[in-house]
Amino acid sequence: MLDVQIIGTDALRIRILRMAKKDLSQALYTAIDKESKKQTTYIMEEHLTGGTTDTKLRTRSGHLKNTTFPIVPFEENGFIVGGTKFGTKYAGIHVGKKGKETTMEGNPYLTIPLEPALTPAGDMKLPKAKDYLGLFFITSKKGNLLLVQGNKKGGITPFFVLKKQIKVKTRVPPEEILAKRKPIVEATIRREIDKVINQYN
Repeated sequence: MLDVQIIGTDALRIRILRMAKKDLSQALYTAIDKESKKQTTYIMEEHLTGGTTDTKLRTRSGHLKNTTFPIVPFEENGFIVGGTKFGTKYAGIHVGKKGKETTMEGNPYLTIPLEPALTPAGDMKLPKAKDYLGLFFITSKKGNLLLVQGNKKGGITPFFVLKKQIKVKTRVPPEEILAKRKPIVEATIRREIDKVINQYN
């Protein structure tokens, strides 16, 4: 059962809304559906595309991006629920309060891409390290384990560094996304409700 509370309106407006309850409910579903899709697009473009920064996460395998999708609106305890769902289990490492750090441990190593493995936008050229042909292991003078490729000059080009452990900061902060999207969502809801009211004027 959907409860709609209207504050600061006259009796006529309330009567209209009661008459239009079914249409109003559908209007709210429509508004939440629209904004869930827009929010997901916003997250994909602003946080899951391009090189790594404080608020961007570079694409590696693409699994996180491919499992991020809008929630189909549903009713729960009198509320219409929508939003964005991150379908992969490791999303919690990257999505969370700004500044939060998570320690990731390899099994036995984590493969960290270096510049030659990345596009100019900062994304992986290929999904996985094993997709890069001709790579072999060396240990650098600093003791780092590297995956490198021979180059035409007779030297080597490092593509990946292998680490047993790294610290990862969250780069998709829900609180900032919601703060930015809130007035946009509210405006969309008002427009959809006004459409219903105008039908009964």
